[in-house]
Amino acid sequence: MTTLTAHLELSESTSERTRERCPWVVFRNEDQEVARWRTDVDQPSLPVSTGSLQRITLHDDVLSRAIDEEAWLAELSRVLAPGGELRFTVPKTGLFAWLDAMDAHRYAVDIGKRGDPPDAALPTGWNRHYTGAELRALCAESGLRAVSLTTINYAAHEARMIAGLLWKNWVRGDRDAERELWPRFGRRSPGDRSSLIGTTWSVTALK
Repeated sequence: MTTLTAHLELSESTSERTRERCPWVVFRNEDQEVARWRTDVDQPSLPVSTGSLQRITLHDDVLSRAIDEEAWLAELSRVLAPGGELRFTVPKTGLFAWLDAMDAHRYAVDIGKRGDPPDAALPTGWNRHYTGAELRALCAESGLRAVSLTTINYAAHEARMIAGLLWKNWVRGDRDAERELWPRFGRRSPGDRSSLIGTTWSVTALK
């Protein structure tokens, strides 16, 4: 095994307890599941030998949802071989930072006192947004060097997700709205087409 790929999976729980609703980050090597972490895990550990992987790819902005992204990066750095590559996406600060479906819906729920906060942003309840300088510093603290920062524009996906959540959950009270909308509009990938103006960072860092 030389590569891992991670995606976000929403919990099926509708419990009022935050931990039970936290999404999972599932790591796979091809079709085999290697590990899964809840986003509230602050001391993550992969069942992989130190320095044994050549590439890790994180989809769906998983680091912005982790309770402690520094701890997650440190563990990912541990299992990468010298010269190994980490690729990931996270929300970007700037022009389109307000166009964040998770944060926008959370505001609507808090202000309107109706609907359900989005589970994808748990445990913090909010997506973190990053500058390029912050990402380079985060990587450096974990022994990684950010060699490429490009942007991807998911504005249309964010707008559709916001509209769907407001209509189905905030207005109609459908608790399953987020789980229905997520596969269509919530996915993010560092391999998607770059754009000069974007909502999302695509980062490549080397060990």
